[in-house]
Amino acid sequence: MSTKPINILLITQQRNGSDPLRRLLCQQPNMAKLSSESTETGTARFFRKFVTDERLRKFFSTPEEQRTEDDRAYAFQKGYKATLDDLNSICEKANSENKFVFNKEHLHWFVDPVIRSDYVKSLGNLDFKTATRGTISLPEGESRNNITVFSDAWLSKWQPIFVIRHPALTAPSQLRADLGPNPTAAELVATGGDEIMRVKLRTCLDFARELFNWYCEKTNIRPIVIDSDDVMATPASGVVVELCRLTGMNENEIITKWPARKQQYDIKQFQQRMTGRIDTSTHIMSGPNARRLVLNEEVMKWKGEFGEEIADLLEKIVNEMMSSYKYLEQFKLQPQDV
Repeated sequence: MSTKPINILLITQQRNGSDPLRRLLCQQPNMAKLSSESTETGTARFFRKFVTDERLRKFFSTPEEQRTEDDRAYAFQKGYKATLDDLNSICEKANSENKFVFNKEHLHWFVDPVIRSDYVKSLGNLDFKTATRGTISLPEGESRNNITVFSDAWLSKWQPIFVIRHPALTAPSQLRADLGPNPTAAELVATGGDEIMRVKLRTCLDFARELFNWYCEKTNIRPIVIDSDDVMATPASGVVVELCRLTGMNENEIITKWPARKQQYDIKQFQQRMTGRIDTSTHIMSGPNARRLVLNEEVMKWKGEFGEEIADLLEKIVNEMMSSYKYLEQFKLQPQDV
């Protein structure tokens, strides 16, 4: 069993509201600064690596049976290993200076690529317990019995924090980010039906549920679950304070205001659609939440926004994603936990 980790791994899926939590905690006194941005902690290293390398992007969009050995070797050496080596070096330097690393990653980017491909092929109905895993080179003496590309020992060095958000909020948000404002059914059909499955892959909590259970069953680390709605409801108190107490962060160093980034985007740009709102914010802004959400009412809104065909597809995947969300929701951090 592992000792209590000092570095924090914020495990997220896209569009689940994890960035506001990062902003609130980015000025912790012993947190390693991994970026020149005062409101950045140096995050999503695997995401940034994989979306900026054309060959890696193609690797992830190719079914496992169509990948070549050269493709797999490139993905491992230039993608996983290079990024992992970089992150390990950062952690070693920070820890030697008595600082900790707070790193956010989108889970689907570091799930085993064979499991990821088979999950898509099965339309999200993969049995993780019997799923085939890819061949990953590990340090001598280490094993891998989890769904990621990382060894059990490596994962056990981190304090995991799983961020969740209601699927009826994340799925349509991802669709807007992928296809831009007012996507049409024709645009969706042009993707060969793959776009809806990509939305599910990027926003579902199935991987998070499996990895959460692995931590509970195979380590002595207590994984923490945070619902982003709770963060945005009481950003300077409530669960954010309890999170600080659980992880050794300073609750008196939670910040509620920060400078906006000075970047300008074209509305058609994917990056603007992904991060434009948080980039231009100076505080936690009110937005959609699940507190009074009624799915049937959301579906009616989607029909007005996207048309009936897309709305029906969204409703289908949201219903499919609810099981893992509800499962993790029962473990979410509450103020009385501490």
